Amino acid sequence: MALVGAVENIVPSSRYEEIFEKGAEAKLDCIELRYRSDLPVAQLKELSSTFLPISSLMMGILWEFNLASPDQEVRSKGIEALKDGIKIANLLGFRDILVVPGVGQPETPYKRLVEKATESLNEVLKMAEDRGVYLCIENVGNSLFYSPIEFSSFVASFKSDNIKAYFDFANAYYCGLYPEWFIEELGNLIRVVHVKNWDLKTKRFIKLTEKGIDFVSIFRKLLASGYKGPFIMEIGGDKERTVEFAMENVDFLRGQLKMAGYG
Repeated sequence: MALVGAVENIVPSSRYEEIFEKGAEAKLDCIELRYRSDLPVAQLKELSSTFLPISSLMMGILWEFNLASPDQEVRSKGIEALKDGIKIANLLGFRDILVVPGVGQPETPYKRLVEKATESLNEVLKMAEDRGVYLCIENVGNSLFYSPIEFSSFVASFKSDNIKAYFDFANAYYCGLYPEWFIEELGNLIRVVHVKNWDLKTKRFIKLTEKGIDFVSIFRKLLASGYKGPFIMEIGGDKERTVEFAMENVDFLRGQLKMAGYG
């Protein structure tokens, strides 16, 4: 059975005890953390062994500390944050880190942005390989690597088993493209999948359970490509109905996966 997880804010709380306890109560299989420099590693280690394993780490800080920036100081901060994320993964026993590979800047030539993104990732690749951690590059609205061919070529260019893709099919629609193209190009490069919903008519993100993406069709294509999971929901929570809301989304996603053929 494919693992079903969520980013930590499915439980809207600043307390990790509540996030892990209520996430487990909602029948999540795993949780994705958001990176910050002062993550309480000892506490998280205890909580993950008691309630819910950690699947991955989202490096949202890389939007600010752009790995493709021509500014060495900015890029260095992103590289150091990524190295810190690798250490955290190693300490807490999970293996996947979501990486924004760079953010486009109109004043910088596209070719140079790609070169700097490549340089930055190469600076941390050996560390990731030595510690058995995967740098999972996500397709996002970052003005870089929008084409499925360019995205998959960039991921494959490192020729390392430790650089993979973190595929978000709703982001494909957001960027004006189609998830099927990415699945065909990426194949076994996909390491983790983000799940959220998109209204194809109004072109906006919507609740997971609303009518939008044909999840079953996308999941069938992922299954045919050999992808086994996990599926990580990137959705917010409900403060009034925290566990009930999370459980409804877990049940919905499991149902869609089952209809697609995931046991």
